[in-house]
Amino acid sequence: MQLLHATIRAFALVTMCLVATALANATASTPSTSGYYRMPAIHGDTVVFVSEGDLWRVNAAGGDATRLTSHAGEERDPSISPDGTTLAFTATYEGPREVYTMPLAGGLPVRRTWDAGRVGTTGWEPDGTLLLDGRFTLTGSGSEQDPFVIGWPLLFSANETIDAKADRLAVPPRIDFLNGQWVQISGFLAPPLWGVQTKELLVMKNRWDGCCIGLPPTPFDCIEAELATPIKLGAQHTISFGVIRGRL
Repeated sequence: MQLLHATIRAFALVTMCLVATALANATASTPSTSGYYRMPAIHGDTVVFVSEGDLWRVNAAGGDATRLTSHAGEERDPSISPDGTTLAFTATYEGPREVYTMPLAGGLPVRRTWDAGRVGTTGWEPDGTLLLDGRFTLTGSGSEQDPFVIGWPLLFSANETIDAKADRLAVPPRIDFLNGQWVQISGFLAPPLWGVQTKELLVMKNRWDGCCIGLPPTPFDCIEAELATPIKLGAQHTISFGVIRGRL
């Protein structure tokens, strides 16, 4: 009887060991897929998502994910360019959250905004131009060699927060961050109506928006520019369409 009990105990012990070994092997051979996968961006058969505060790339059909970022700062809001080559996202690399871009295949991020943490989500125009706050186009990096190319709709949007009569003077963050950056804008260039040379011009959205320096008729549809070197004025102080570049 004692021999039978010993045999049963031994069989039970061996069975438990086999079950434990089988579970261990199953766990080792089956990769874990649990986790928090957020903010997916899809282009073709490529998916970029956020997990563990970083950006990952994976084939839409499944498979192993490739980690694109590993910075201590948090990355989020991924958006893939229309041609599938560039990834835009927001990150806290230098404190405030800003917009960055990097090659979708992997590489070093390039900072695109200096908005002191007040940027919104990113996006793209069909032609591959980066969208600021999902509405306004922005190209360039803000340097003298590669200025931000801005459009008039971006400047007009200041009306959303500025109303002097109502004592609302807050400049929208998407415009405020351009302060001190190199920018380029196209418009009608209007010199003063007096003098033989000038270092000042009005850059206007519409041809007849202004008559002289300091008198723009409508807020945010013209820029007063100070030139690096004076230009001579002809007998006719004509208004012409052109492009101006400088530090805002």
